[in-house]
Amino acid sequence: MRKIIAVFLVLCGAAAVFGQSSGTQTAVTTLSVAQLRELRDTPVVLVAAPGAGLAISPLSLTVQYNFGTQNYPGGHGRLIVTLGPYASDQPVSAFDDVLTAGFLDQDSNQTITLQADPTDPSASVENIDLEIVNFGPPLIDGDGTVTVTVNYNVVSTQQ
Repeated sequence: MRKIIAVFLVLCGAAAVFGQSSGTQTAVTTLSVAQLRELRDTPVVLVAAPGAGLAISPLSLTVQYNFGTQNYPGGHGRLIVTLGPYASDQPVSAFDDVLTAGFLDQDSNQTITLQADPTDPSASVENIDLEIVNFGPPLIDGDGTVTVTVNYNVVSTQQ
């Protein structure tokens, strides 16, 4: 039993030394019809900035389209999840884009799960949020919602 406790303490210490969080966190956000229609001009924060000396380390993303009574026609855009604002000089893409064609233009529920893209080591990601935006034509005429689930860690940027 002492060996198990000793190994546990060593692992916890190693996580602290290497700036790892105490475990994976999950954030779930459901985008309303109004938010989806404004998503082109008004991004939605999925995970708030963690504070000075910390950064969000995205792991996976699940996007669920919950069909209402009418889909979002057009399908010429994409949903983009970035670390920091998409409108910034150098947005950091956290995941592959979710094309609206074949997803939000469908007459049934849809789900897609993505793994995080590697972050460029030169990108400054300290104390910035994780947000979603629609790049492309505005989403109109539809009445479904989208639930976004993000799995992530918060890590120290201090060495």
